[in-house]
Amino acid sequence: MEKIFGLIGELIPLLGGTYIILYFGGFLKPKFKNDVDREKFEIRRQKWGKPLIGIAIFLILYSLYNIVNYLI
Repeated sequence: MEKIFGLIGELIPLLGGTYIILYFGGFLKPKFKNDVDREKFEIRRQKWGKPLIGIAIFLILYSLYNIVNYLI
């Protein structure tokens, strides 16, 4: 039971990092209610996209490392 909760706990940063890469990397476009929200997102993506992608890669690698340790 402890391993199951440990694996679930490590899937959260894995999914979060994947979400950040998909949206801030430009692979997926979120749905917006209006053009103002779209412009705000594009400004944030241009300003914070590269640092967030670096953080997301770290999250994914760290999560995968911990998942492998739980399975061993």
